[in-house]
Amino acid sequence: MWCGYLCSTENEETCLCPTTHFSNGSYCVDLCSAGQVPKGLCPNDDCIPDDQLGFKCKCEGKLTYDQTGVSCRKKLMCSEGNGTGKCAKYNARCVEDPDHMEGFRCICDNGKGIDTDGVCKNKCELSKKKEECQARKAICELDGLDAICKCPPMLTFDYTGQCAQLVKISYSGELPLASSRYAVKKQSSPSKQAEENSIDYEAIKKDIRASMHMVYGENYKFADILSCSIVDQDVKCVFEVHLLIDKKNLKPGSFAETDPCLKDIKEQNCGRETNCKKVEGKGLNFECACAPGFESYAILQPFYDPDTVVHRCQDIDECLNQKACPNRTRCLNSYGSYECVCLKGFRPLTATSDPKISGCVDVCDATVCKHGKCQVIGEVYGCLCDAGYTGLSCDLEEKTAGSSGMRTALIILSTLVVPLILFSIFILYKYRLLLAKNFQSNYFDDQNSSTINLRPISNNEYSSS
Repeated sequence: MWCGYLCSTENEETCLCPTTHFSNGSYCVDLCSAGQVPKGLCPNDDCIPDDQLGFKCKCEGKLTYDQTGVSCRKKLMCSEGNGTGKCAKYNARCVEDPDHMEGFRCICDNGKGIDTDGVCKNKCELSKKKEECQARKAICELDGLDAICKCPPMLTFDYTGQCAQLVKISYSGELPLASSRYAVKKQSSPSKQAEENSIDYEAIKKDIRASMHMVYGENYKFADILSCSIVDQDVKCVFEVHLLIDKKNLKPGSFAETDPCLKDIKEQNCGRETNCKKVEGKGLNFECACAPGFESYAILQPFYDPDTVVHRCQDIDECLNQKACPNRTRCLNSYGSYECVCLKGFRPLTATSDPKISGCVDVCDATVCKHGKCQVIGEVYGCLCDAGYTGLSCDLEEKTAGSSGMRTALIILSTLVVPLILFSIFILYKYRLLLAKNFQSNYFDDQNSSTINLRPISNNEYSSS
């Protein structure tokens, strides 16, 4: 009888199986093969035979082995699976979801939505929202966690739903706010410990909305934050407030009727390439003309108002005009301007002069070398002085320069001669040592050569004599 793993032969052969195996009367088999795994211990009662453990649950897909190495547990698909990597490709965050087919879900952060390409983007950058706001000539802005289309400063929606109508009354002003409430400190980068201040715009909007409703009730429509900055550790914001109220009834304070040419308003309505001028006696009407260096390619009257004109401007390429720069210069166009630079072999008239105004002169003009001839060598020039003159510009007489030149020559000579004398003394000393050594060596060589053939006289020689 084959006993399998463990055999006892007291009186008769008996198989004693370990707890990991089951005896079928003849030999020991693992619990999985014997069908002895407790029901419900493994998912779907699927097991794998194991010689040492007796069995292991079949843990696949969203399951992995627990600390026993036998039973299964749910796998954290974001961290242990590839969920985090998959979601990162879509700019999303991975969230564990055992009920989901993949065991996780990719979700967008607050203020973001899924675009047509499946990528999480700011809600104002979503294709559908961008098209909606552009069609309404509006600006997209996050209001809390939602994206809304709002009109630029001083405009409101007309009957068609477009931002094409000037508001009747608009007020703007600057408010100082407590930095302890609205300035948020954030770390500039993971590698840097320094903190930078940012502004919590959502908190400001929320508080302004609540405060204005308390003061003006239903007459208050909305407040638009034009800009905010942190000055002397305090937050200062410029607002535009829309009210359905006569300005005579406006309570005194920091707000005044909106200036359409205020920098933040002008740049939103007209662009940075324009200069704004308010139309006197016409309320909120204004005109935006192209700034120097720009030219108009279109004129708009977007607000159904003939007194409000906005020019669309583009850069002027001044270098197309061959007379834009003086002779001996080259024209370089820049956004809103241009500059003139000297051609090779020429220089500005003076160190501070502008080639656009005063042009350029030959690097070897008559004023460069006062008493000599100018020579151009590669990218530089030098002066070949006439007899009796010296200096970079040949402006020093040799008599004047003689004493300083002689003094310089003596200094240079001393720095060269003194080391040379010291070196000569050192060589002479070494030479004398070498002579002495050679003399001593030759002397002993002579002595040795004279005694090589000498030998002691033997007793026989003395006796024979």
